[in-house]
Amino acid sequence: MASDACAEVVASTPPIAKEASQKGAFIRENPSCDSEITVGTPCALSGGEAQVCPAVGRIRSDIGFYWMKHSSSQIIFRHWNELRDQRAVPERADVDPAQIRGALADSFILSFEPKGGHQFRLAGTRLCALFGHELKDTSLVSLWRPADRAALDKLITTAVDDSIGVVAAVTASTDGYPDVDLELLLLPLKHGGKTHLRLIGSMAPLVVPHWLGVQPVRSLALGDYRYIGHVVMPPRLQVAPSIQPPDRVKHGLAVYDGGRS
Repeated sequence: MASDACAEVVASTPPIAKEASQKGAFIRENPSCDSEITVGTPCALSGGEAQVCPAVGRIRSDIGFYWMKHSSSQIIFRHWNELRDQRAVPERADVDPAQIRGALADSFILSFEPKGGHQFRLAGTRLCALFGHELKDTSLVSLWRPADRAALDKLITTAVDDSIGVVAAVTASTDGYPDVDLELLLLPLKHGGKTHLRLIGSMAPLVVPHWLGVQPVRSLALGDYRYIGHVVMPPRLQVAPSIQPPDRVKHGLAVYDGGRS
């Protein structure tokens, strides 16, 4: 039974999800399946323990949470996944700040504008403090070192084109202090029923620097990244324990007047 389940999982898993599974992510059964399948030995093909509903044949995956280190990334991804349900992408208007309040200070909304560098529509207070100024109308791509800007733009475009998310390691450099490790999350949204208009995400330090709000970040460097969210996840997942930054900056989104977000 375990080998049959493995074969069905591998046959129905998207290529990038298979790649993630080979790195240790687990694939789980559809919660709506009435049949109980005992988790067997690790699947030789997928590299992880697997379950699949034989009656329904659909799988759910936790590979998004597997790659996320920061609690803000996990909170926003969980809300995004709950909103989309069986849809590929949720609506911008459905995003509920109350449901992601623990991540608001690190969160942002972007306009998808390849020619404009993808400008911030909204930005959290701690995120703005990292750069020492309000990020409204600032290009996300412009914050990166020139060598990484084309790669970042490609990540954003791929996420929007394929209705998937991206989680990436980022290194922030500033004057007179050691570099800081950040985590970047990017998730596409519909806006007014249309795609290719908005993204929601977060960018947060894995360890909050003592100079936050005093010394601004000068440039960002792109590190390893993973595409996530190919497979719709169960709506009721607990956020895994991870880094919770101290309240060095007041939580909340920096909201600005001047048009719809």
